Amino acid sequence: MDDLAPGPPPCYHNKMHWIGYLKSAAAAQNQRDEPKIIVIVRGEPAINTHFNFCQDCDGRTREAMMTASRCKPDWMRA
Repeated sequence: MDDLAPGPPPCYHNKMHWIGYLKSAAAAQNQRDEPKIIVIVRGEPAINTHFNFCQDCDGRTREAMMTASRCKPDWMRA
């Protein structure tokens, strides 16, 4: 996972928190019918750049990140 992950989006405090979130999302995709964070592209695992990493953000955090200009929902697609 660490090798696949792009650097953290602006709303994450550091790469360790970002990697933890991605690992949690990857585990959930195998346990439930969750959106896939890990996809296979040309036979190789890759991060799904259309994954909604904002889905677990709460309103308070979102508001704080928007105020700080750190809320970038399209960050992985850019």
